[in-house]
Amino acid sequence: MAYGAPVDRRGPACRLDQLMMPIFYLFLAALGLSMLLTPPVRWLGRRFSILAMPQARTVHTKPMPRSGGLALFLTFFACLALAGVLLPEAARVYLFDRPMRYVYYGACVIFLVGFADDKWTLPPRFKLLVQIVAASIAYYGGARIAFFALPGDFVIHFDVLSYVVTVFWFVLLINAINLIDGLDGLAAGVVFFGSAVQAVLAIMRAEPHTAGLFAVLAGATLGFLRYNFNPASLFLGDGGSYFLGYMLAALSVSE
Repeated sequence: MAYGAPVDRRGPACRLDQLMMPIFYLFLAALGLSMLLTPPVRWLGRRFSILAMPQARTVHTKPMPRSGGLALFLTFFACLALAGVLLPEAARVYLFDRPMRYVYYGACVIFLVGFADDKWTLPPRFKLLVQIVAASIAYYGGARIAFFALPGDFVIHFDVLSYVVTVFWFVLLINAINLIDGLDGLAAGVVFFGSAVQAVLAIMRAEPHTAGLFAVLAGATLGFLRYNFNPASLFLGDGGSYFLGYMLAALSVSE
């Protein structure tokens, strides 16, 4: 996250040997909790008619629960609390600092509106507006793209365009993940592999809070994939795809 002067978010205590096991435990916790929560969430989708009807870009031929995002949302925030216990003290400071708190606020907004859309089908313009609002919340807290570095020490500073670039990045990833949710296992699989790679890279950079959150996303999506592989028994829905796209966008610009 670029906000003000550069900040060292690693801390002297966050050595590689201290990061591996806590982050692995977070991954396992998210994996297990996601697998545990997904079946009752699937039942809730059927019980309250939160269903995806067959469309041209989907492969299913009958109504399918699209409430799976609720399991991922609950898993993430439950494991966020666990991360506050497992990760080193130097990481916990940044896990709940101002920029990350605003990221979580935006995540709640985008999930709730997406989940409401899964049930009632909200107007597209309203959903786009909410995506911009959620991105703006994260930007206000400090999650922003202030510059872009190229090889050869060439840096492009966005200055006043930082807000536009940041919001575009958030909206792009949110809708990209949402667009591919119609195929069994595709959206969750993409997020799983992307999150797993980013978790490893964050460990190598000694950024424990970022690595921990990416590990949680990876574990949660892998557990969800147990029920989303072909033939899928439920989908992420807008709530899940919006939430995952938003978190990928936010964590990818964190330090």
